[in-house]
Amino acid sequence: MEKENKGIVCVTGGAGYFASWLIKSLLEHGYTVRTTVRSDSGQVSHLKSLPEASGDKLQVFIADLERPESFDDVIDGCIGVFHVAHPIIDFTRNTEEPQDKMIMKKVIYTSSAVAALFISNKKDVEEINENMWSEVDTLRESGKWYPLSKTLTERAMFQFAEQHGLDLVSVLPSMIVGGFLTSFLPYSLKISQALVLGDKEHYNLLSTINNAVHIDDAASAHIFLFECSNAKGRYICSSDDITVHDIAKFMSTKYPELQLPTELLMEIEEKKPIHLSSDRLLSCGFNFRYNFEDMYTDAIQCCKDKGREMEGTGKIVCVTGGAGYLASWLIMRLLQRGYSVRTTVRSDPKFKEDVSHLKALPEAAEKLQIFEADLETPESFDAAVDGCVGVFLVAQGIGLEVGYTQEKLLKISVEGTLGILMHEI
Repeated sequence: MEKENKGIVCVTGGAGYFASWLIKSLLEHGYTVRTTVRSDSGQVSHLKSLPEASGDKLQVFIADLERPESFDDVIDGCIGVFHVAHPIIDFTRNTEEPQDKMIMKKVIYTSSAVAALFISNKKDVEEINENMWSEVDTLRESGKWYPLSKTLTERAMFQFAEQHGLDLVSVLPSMIVGGFLTSFLPYSLKISQALVLGDKEHYNLLSTINNAVHIDDAASAHIFLFECSNAKGRYICSSDDITVHDIAKFMSTKYPELQLPTELLMEIEEKKPIHLSSDRLLSCGFNFRYNFEDMYTDAIQCCKDKGREMEGTGKIVCVTGGAGYLASWLIMRLLQRGYSVRTTVRSDPKFKEDVSHLKALPEAAEKLQIFEADLETPESFDAAVDGCVGVFLVAQGIGLEVGYTQEKLLKISVEGTLGILMHEI
């Protein structure tokens, strides 16, 4: 039986972690969804492969928050807008422009609990609620740019909504944890899974986060508030108060095979978390379906199902001969597993190699470094290999046919490869 079509809605920033899950939930609820990505190179295969995305049920548009007018055709005709996209710039800055197309729409803005958590008297309170706003001057002075941008944007949106009679609801989710649809490990999960991933960069950040919500609950809350005619203003969305020690205890019990950084945990003082109150959301009739254990179980299971063992995060490996057939595919798989990859291409201008296919790989901008090295001079690999936890020796001299005798090719291949190995001794 075909589902009732509840109408057309727009979700901005559709390629992201939470937005993609929200799109899935909206499609399952019977909505037709229009979503936006910043360019046609956006990774949207995970959206197009959704079971409910067939036909015209899901449409993907190119739009950029730096050009608000680029959203006009996407939003026109929609009964609601879920504004999830969030760069550093302010979406509502052009308040002098005509907004007639938006007046009759309901807008659900995905803010964040960080827009309420940063208050100067935090030590004196036991509970954070929607009446509290993070203090802009404190955030600016301390250089906390993400909470600052969320706070400023949410305030600007409410001011804009009041001036133009716009029906606006803001949702403030805490740390979102659970499964994911994207082909990459979302940043939110890199933080929440820092103990599992061995990611020292995010240990301290995780230790400061004391509240969490399952991604499916967060998406359901957005839809619930959109469909709730009485919903107005801000709504905190957080089901569990947790500490990094709670996470460690659960992980060590359910997944004893994981090696958690117990020595670092001992350095973190265990404190009772400040309660992030979702009473206002619950009073509307919403109910959370998942608890803290469900969040982490689903996140880890999703990683396993996607073949992402999470062993590579924070580790550097080297792949020699990166421009080649096998090497380029190997680099792609290593990046998908979370490794940072250094690869080598020939330095001789006679053998100029195209590496555009490597630079175009997802996450390559942050996690792929390309070095020039040549098997004829094994020491040229030293910089690429130094500090790596492993080396994949793919390059060989047999591909250097131009201007070399067979004997010289064999010598380069054997001695050059052995020369790289010498670095490991």
